Amino acid sequence: MASAACSSAARDGSAAASTAWSSLCPPGGKAARIPEPNPNVVWVENLTNSVYFEGSDDVGRYTEVFDHLRATALGPPETRSRIKSMLKEL
Repeated sequence: MASAACSSAARDGSAAASTAWSSLCPPGGKAARIPEPNPNVVWVENLTNSVYFEGSDDVGRYTEVFDHLRATALGPPETRSRIKSMLKEL
């Protein structure tokens, strides 16, 4: 992915996005280079090492699990509400 200019047009205007962009945008005004996703490789980290999987069976299994996690995850408003609720219980 090519570097993108750090302009307000590249941001969605939310406080979180502004904070994220400010951490990626150095004083020169160019965004950090972030590699494009590679759907043919899975990188798994653990406490002592990391492993790359490149076989279609392995990548397919990890893709399926990740898709399931994304589909069942709470959205941002629900997450904030859940955290607030949990904090009240402490």
